[in-house]
Amino acid sequence: FRQIKYKRTPNLQVRARTRIRNKQTMTKRETKPATQHDIQTTYGLKQFARAWVDYGTNSFNVEILDETVAEEEEAIYAFVVDDQTIRIGSSLKPLKKRFRSWAKDVTQRFQCADDTKRMRTPMKEANSWKRHLPDGKVATIYGRKGTQISTPVGAKFSSYLSEESYLIRKHQPCLNPSKYR
Repeated sequence: FRQIKYKRTPNLQVRARTRIRNKQTMTKRETKPATQHDIQTTYGLKQFARAWVDYGTNSFNVEILDETVAEEEEAIYAFVVDDQTIRIGSSLKPLKKRFRSWAKDVTQRFQCADDTKRMRTPMKEANSWKRHLPDGKVATIYGRKGTQISTPVGAKFSSYLSEESYLIRKHQPCLNPSKYR
């Protein structure tokens, strides 16, 4: 039988090394945490709640300060501690419901010592909240309704998910699990 000669394939390792080298030499866009001033002026978010960890009862607490913002649906929010944004997110349902269930879920994780038990809040996230909110420290929560977009055919929709993704990519808060939504 006859041996068939194949064309030589390009060396993929050399291409990969070149790609990595090119990425390393590219200038990296500087990201910086959003400050309280950025959130209020640039992004139009309003303070509507505050959150803290109560170490006596081992619970995560959220207190709503402004009901009008808390009733907003399709909204974005940001947690700020010591003038640093630590978490950015969005909610399809009213913010008040979102934070009520969040407080309940994080509290359940605090009170469950078994980290193998499957819960809505991972143990790693619960520990991060305790690290960022030591005893006596309070997080300020800002929020607003997502921007409404009108299309030429008359359809309207909220861009809250796109706004959330943009802010997470831009500021990369430490408590967001990924730099993408």
